[in-house]
Amino acid sequence: MNILSALLILFSFSILSAQIPDGYKIQSISLPRGSVSVLGLCHKPDGTLAICTWEGEVWERKGEVWTKFAENLMEPNGIYFDEKEDAYYVGQKPELTRLIDLDKDGVCDRYECITDAFGISGEYHEYHFGPVVDSLGRKY
Repeated sequence: MNILSALLILFSFSILSAQIPDGYKIQSISLPRGSVSVLGLCHKPDGTLAICTWEGEVWERKGEVWTKFAENLMEPNGIYFDEKEDAYYVGQKPELTRLIDLDKDGVCDRYECITDAFGISGEYHEYHFGPVVDSLGRKY
């Protein structure tokens, strides 16, 4: 038996014996039309799922319906919802951005650059993977 076969058997047994913890479930959901790659996701307290995509968009899913919340972002690689501020934070390639829906119509009205002090040089492999929130609530 070669090593590849052994690894395949081991992987198969680990999948079969895996258990889903209480309170969790696995679901398959369709992506918004035209979205290819999801690069970040988070949930709002009301259960709304939010995703950011390689195409530079933020989408919200309530029930079975996707709504575009924001667009024209530069390769967002993570998303976080701040309940106190009622705003999303997105780690775009060159900056950390706060997205705010001022009139509560489900579409972002304000894109605020929180920081762009990452020193991006234009190298296409540079990314801001985040956002990250520390124990004091600071976002990076």
